[in-house]
Amino acid sequence: MATAPTADQTAESVPVDTDEENLTAVLLDPDTIVRDEFNAREHDTEPDADLINSVKAVGVQDPVSVRPRPDGTYGAFKGWRRTQATQIANATAEAEGHAKRQIKAYVRADLVGRDAWTQFLSLIENHQRQGMSPKDTLKAAELSLIGMDEVEQKKAARALGLKRGTGRRLGRAQQLDDATLRRASAGGMDLEQIAQLAEVEDVPRAQDRLLKALARDEAQEGGGRGHWDQELALLKAEQDDRTARKEAVAVLEKADIPLLPTHGCVRE
Repeated sequence: MATAPTADQTAESVPVDTDEENLTAVLLDPDTIVRDEFNAREHDTEPDADLINSVKAVGVQDPVSVRPRPDGTYGAFKGWRRTQATQIANATAEAEGHAKRQIKAYVRADLVGRDAWTQFLSLIENHQRQGMSPKDTLKAAELSLIGMDEVEQKKAARALGLKRGTGRRLGRAQQLDDATLRRASAGGMDLEQIAQLAEVEDVPRAQDRLLKALARDEAQEGGGRGHWDQELALLKAEQDDRTARKEAVAVLEKADIPLLPTHGCVRE
């Protein structure tokens, strides 16, 4: 079995954009691998039957990515489901007359101590390979960006298609209920747009209006976000108006000034 690199190589000695394609995969015993604490996927982490059967038949074709841990094990931040499938396959291999399989892995000693960047790399991998739940995606994006220095934040934001400062708004987006998040994701909203939706969610029919605007942008030749930006501006203006009205009513009520009845609208 090939030996793995040691953890002596620190983050300071390795550039942020280490390319795994230039690394050599080593063979590891799957039982020495656990889920990395900063693996972005928190839900749907178990391998399905199709993946397990595939691993039993041909093994894992693409290397997983792991970090060395102080106790001698490795934390999988990419490929944890594939690792579990191999562990399950190995558990029944002897009874089925098969040899136990090792697993190819990129051992990223350069990521030891760099939890935020590890979580970001895991987010990219999991989101591209098999879509995570929208809430996992938002949480991983927010936590990874918070833990990065300014250089890494800029690079990660570009990779995620986020504007400057969006990372700070992702926390609020996590407060959206699961049904709203699923519908937003299914409708094609990216992380930036979901964060913007969260800002105006209290305006009636905000999600419907934004989804329609997004659909119009996608149907328009050349793409762009003209319809989205226009609808978002309208929603923010309505939100400001609603806030101003509530504040004015509160002041009048506190002063015991009677309010005239309104027709055709409902006071909130």
